[in-house]
Amino acid sequence: MLEDFAIKSMAIIGQGSDPNLEINIQGASKILLTGKAQICQWTTLHASAK
Repeated sequence: MLEDFAIKSMAIIGQGSDPNLEINIQGASKILLTGKAQICQWTTLHASAK
């Protein structure tokens, strides 16, 4: 899960059939993996972290 940091950028990165979401925050980079290789659309960032 993401902490409450300021997000600098986001990118969807495809590696084969597995899309990943890379989020750059203050001084770090986190990669969120999708469980079934499906891209989900979230209405808020907090919903995506659940």
